[in-house]
Amino acid sequence: MKTTAKIFLFVLVITAFVIFSATVLAETTVSTLEEFKEAIQNAASGATIKITADISLDNDLIITNENAFTIMSEDGRTITCGGYRIIIGPNADVTVGGTLNITGSAPSTVGVQNSGAFILAGGTVANSSETAESAAVLVSEYGTATISGGTINASETGLLIAGDTGTASVTGTSQITGKYGIKIAGGSLTLDGGSISGTIRGIEIGAGQLGISVSDNLSVSGGIYTETGSSILSALPSPVTVTAGESAQITLAGIGEGISFAVDSATDSELSASIDSSTVTVQPPMNTPAGEYKLVLRADSESWAITLTTPVSVQPLPDISGDFTDPNFKQAVWEWLGNPPGSTPGVFTKQDLIDRMPEKYYSLDVSSKNISSLEGLEHFQGTGIKELNCAFNILSTLPDLPDSLTDLYCSENQLTILPDLLTV
Repeated sequence: MKTTAKIFLFVLVITAFVIFSATVLAETTVSTLEEFKEAIQNAASGATIKITADISLDNDLIITNENAFTIMSEDGRTITCGGYRIIIGPNADVTVGGTLNITGSAPSTVGVQNSGAFILAGGTVANSSETAESAAVLVSEYGTATISGGTINASETGLLIAGDTGTASVTGTSQITGKYGIKIAGGSLTLDGGSISGTIRGIEIGAGQLGISVSDNLSVSGGIYTETGSSILSALPSPVTVTAGESAQITLAGIGEGISFAVDSATDSELSASIDSSTVTVQPPMNTPAGEYKLVLRADSESWAITLTTPVSVQPLPDISGDFTDPNFKQAVWEWLGNPPGSTPGVFTKQDLIDRMPEKYYSLDVSSKNISSLEGLEHFQGTGIKELNCAFNILSTLPDLPDSLTDLYCSENQLTILPDLLTV
């Protein structure tokens, strides 16, 4: 029994040691270039390489380790590439985070190619080259870049997507700046967050695809242009809020000559969206359920395509019960809606009036209810009401009547002026 207990305790200690060792080995601290290279070569999946001293490259650093790992600093250390580059090679998967700075003056500071994957979650990637087509981050054929945090800044272009199969996404709180914030020369880019700014152009597209999901977390300063200089948009629209049964308009700013947007089939049909030149109208019917919908616009040419997705929040119809100021009229309408006689009026909407009309044969009978005001009747406009019986009350005036009304019964009141209707 004692032997069994000792063996169990020994196994437990060994297991704890292995777990602890694995945890320690998952983070490697480096302070020299040689240590850095060795750590990259030997990094296991999920490992973190922590930079504790400034490091300068002496040649291009080509990463081919296929295990996904992170390079970071906690105290703002810098990897100075100078005229060299960090290249994320075939099937490599590298994340840069923390407060690590990577600077360079080569045509690119970080290059992503051949099925390599690069994630910027924190820190900075900078490039000081002013030559055309230089970039802080260059995504080539089959490369993938995800910019979810941190900062990219460049003298020329912040993020350059080149090659038909390169892909990139920008999200979160990332910031990208340069003469050109982003250039798309092929491949695809998706945007749903971050701040992109360019002193010449925020985004330039010459070929490829650009998908933009408008949100409060995404901003583009410097506009969106074609490679030939035509303005596509000078600013992004804002998310839209509209009440069911009403309409809202979105203005697309800065559309240049030869550029046109259309409502894409991916737009939620509940929005009843239409576009006229640079003005988009959404008009969800009154029976549209409250919720979040998407408006998708598309513009394209022979070499590029852009989709612009704007969220549309449809709000429920407002409570109109408070507009019925005469308590007797409100009570009569409340009971007409099918509520128990004598019950206290609650919340109701115009959609409730519309839904009730067929059951009441498009007639409202509020006769003999001691009503002095029909204020609130304006909400019956658009319900299809045909007949109103308000006889035997104490009305001295009538409000504007619904256009669809054909029969009005209002005898035995205090009226001196009557509208011109078929039956009185």
